[in-house]
Amino acid sequence: MMNHFQNILKKLEVIDSFKLIMNSLKEINNLELNIAGGVVRNYFIDNELEIKDIDLFYKGNIEPLLEIMEKNGVLDVGPFGSLRWFPLNSKIYYDIISIERFNNGVEKCSTITDVLNQFDFTANSIAYRLNDGHFYSPCNGLKDIEDKVIKMVRFDYPDEMLSKEINISRNSILWFRILHYASKLNFDIDVSTNKWLLKNKAFYKDLDKFTSFFFIPTLNKDLLNEFNLD
Repeated sequence: MMNHFQNILKKLEVIDSFKLIMNSLKEINNLELNIAGGVVRNYFIDNELEIKDIDLFYKGNIEPLLEIMEKNGVLDVGPFGSLRWFPLNSKIYYDIISIERFNNGVEKCSTITDVLNQFDFTANSIAYRLNDGHFYSPCNGLKDIEDKVIKMVRFDYPDEMLSKEINISRNSILWFRILHYASKLNFDIDVSTNKWLLKNKAFYKDLDKFTSFFFIPTLNKDLLNEFNLD
């Protein structure tokens, strides 16, 4: 997997902001930094896919890196409550997420593996540790990418609102994300995942909320017809 890691770095290090992060990481002690989610997933699907955002999960001494980010862009807060960095003169943004504060409403996390075991679907649940290239795939995400299957990591997320400000449930968000990525990536939906989607098709009523708080989801018409939705 190290060759894949080097290929990902080669693609990312043409981005000035990412190069700044990697150079800074070499000088900061006691900071573990992992890259996960869409960038890693898309590399294994199609390395030519455009990079729009980058998810970084950290543990340890993040303050020096945050100071560097503040000097080279704007630090804000994203919809899930984690830090979001907008580098100067860049269309790409970064979500900077604490491993120990990561919360999907299930279990407390202390490692990147704990985090990945609470991701939305398995193809997303892969990561590289930027410090040394160690690869993580606790949910067999690579195989599901190869098989072109969307499979939920788990089904026991609490049905609670994301926050007072964002009044849409975690499970409703998950419902739209699963359908969006199945449609966008042209992946089949795992049988158990499909049953969960069908059982919870009432979440479709939250389409306007999801679009307002997050993005306009791509929804395959055939999938919506299967659920008797339009």
